[in-house]
Amino acid sequence: MNSIQTINPLLPDYRFLLGKLSCIENLVEESTNKDKAIILSYLERIKQSTLQDSWGKKISSRKLKVLNSLIKKFYPPLEETYILALVKSALNQLNYLKQLSQINRLNKDRIPLNSLGLSLEECTGLLKQLGHLLNYLEIIKTPFKDLQRILPLCSNLSTLHLQNCAIHPEHLKVLPDFPQLVCLDLSGNQIDEEGLAIILQKFPHLQVLDLKENPIASIQGLKNTSDLEELYLSFTYLEHHRIIDLPQVKLQNLRILDLSYNFIENIAYVLSQCSLNLEGLFIAGNDLTSEDAKYLIKLNQDELTLLDVSHNQLGDEGFKILSEGFVSLQDFDASYNNLTNAALTALEHLSTLQTLQLDGNEIDDEGITELINYLPNLEDLSIKNNSIGAIGEARLKEKFNMNITDMTV
Repeated sequence: MNSIQTINPLLPDYRFLLGKLSCIENLVEESTNKDKAIILSYLERIKQSTLQDSWGKKISSRKLKVLNSLIKKFYPPLEETYILALVKSALNQLNYLKQLSQINRLNKDRIPLNSLGLSLEECTGLLKQLGHLLNYLEIIKTPFKDLQRILPLCSNLSTLHLQNCAIHPEHLKVLPDFPQLVCLDLSGNQIDEEGLAIILQKFPHLQVLDLKENPIASIQGLKNTSDLEELYLSFTYLEHHRIIDLPQVKLQNLRILDLSYNFIENIAYVLSQCSLNLEGLFIAGNDLTSEDAKYLIKLNQDELTLLDVSHNQLGDEGFKILSEGFVSLQDFDASYNNLTNAALTALEHLSTLQTLQLDGNEIDDEGITELINYLPNLEDLSIKNNSIGAIGEARLKEKFNMNITDMTV
């Protein structure tokens, strides 16, 4: 198991001790020492007090030190060095945790497994005690045989990320059902159309599905997935003759759609034929031109607040069409689209824009005037790899109190 992570900052947590204690307990149970019952009894007392203390009370290291003494007394040191090493490790980590006075509360639904350096045995020991409390779990680059030991211990997950774990369709069949699961991220695996069908059958109430970087070549399996609100399909095997099914899929509750970097022919036309009320659309890297922009603005213009059309070929004309059509945009990424200063006059239509990314274009100091005049509510600007000089940078910093990212050429 190479990496197990949670999405929030990996704050140390007392509860990892249960994993080590359970691992010690398993090793003692497997031994033939006639006095092991004494140690097992004491271990159980430590585990129970740790469960109580894990919600905020100060944990004393005295009990672990007694455990250390018991093991030394009843076990030949050379035979059980691994057990002693585990106890010593638990003591060291407990002492470290006691020094972190800034931690005044514990997350009760997320466990920072990876940051604590747990082995698979320690991880499963911990999850046997606390897995039912988790509602979120993120696991990266972990063999499926290890996942089969971990996942059944987390029965109440609502969000699950299994990224780059080499998961195939046959693996999906033996995943736990997770009745409360609404968000599933299987990006970077080996899931095709068969796998997609298994996912939707196994988890019919998903609201968020991330299948980017998978060999999916058709979306027909998504028909009538009425609960789906966010769908991420960038870097897949989708092609034009497969994406034409999109209008028939009828994702009536879909709010976020990502089809980036699929180089889908006529993607803008296909989207224009869909009855979608999108709030966010990511279609970077699909060879879009100004002609495609004319189709895109046929989408529901009032709802769309986030648009990523970076790494296309829109040019000034395409940028103007989109700016005039989607006047409710708050976040707009038009990086790497061969834009010049002439495109920026269209910014007058985007008075609600808060975040703008124009990296990799042909904008210089003169274009900064348009930015200053037309974007009163702008909070974040990324304009790296353009031709902005010291004059343009100074004018932006003087005009706006905002984050300006990498303005150098």
